[in-house]
Amino acid sequence: MESTTDTLVNLALSTTRATFVTNHQHLFLVGTEGLQKPEAPRRTVQLEKMELDALSLSEPTAPSSKPPRPDWLVLPLKKMQDTFPAMITVGRTANNDIVLQDVTISKLHAFFQTTAGALELCDAGSRNGTFVDGRRLAGRGKGEKVKLGDYVRFGQISLRILDAGQTWDTVQKGLRGRL
Repeated sequence: MESTTDTLVNLALSTTRATFVTNHQHLFLVGTEGLQKPEAPRRTVQLEKMELDALSLSEPTAPSSKPPRPDWLVLPLKKMQDTFPAMITVGRTANNDIVLQDVTISKLHAFFQTTAGALELCDAGSRNGTFVDGRRLAGRGKGEKVKLGDYVRFGQISLRILDAGQTWDTVQKGLRGRL
């Protein structure tokens, strides 16, 4: 069965930019981080403070123009599940809207919500933190507004918020050589 990422990548490669943008009126999370599958489905591996500090201090990197590794991520930033109707949830389990099956991601890691017309990202009390452009969000605290082009990180997974046109451009530039 084809994953959401593979489906979106194939659509972006097989359609024009205008068609892709018309068919996808939502934002995307795009990145090239490697997912580390959990050995036991109910465990979140906690990153050591040194590892978290190193990830926080490093500059966010833009998606490379070189052909990416097979673990390229293109995820729609939209509501997919019936649970928690006022938010777009991010977590390791299948009941989330955005599923990141990685050992550093909590079952319910973070969530996006619209507040006063702006998109906001909140940490749901995750073990390894949620970050916006390198700044760690308070666990179960006030969220932070996010916008196009921002880098967000859940545990060790770094992604960038892009619109449909930017996603199509990124896929065309970065993946054409691989497929």
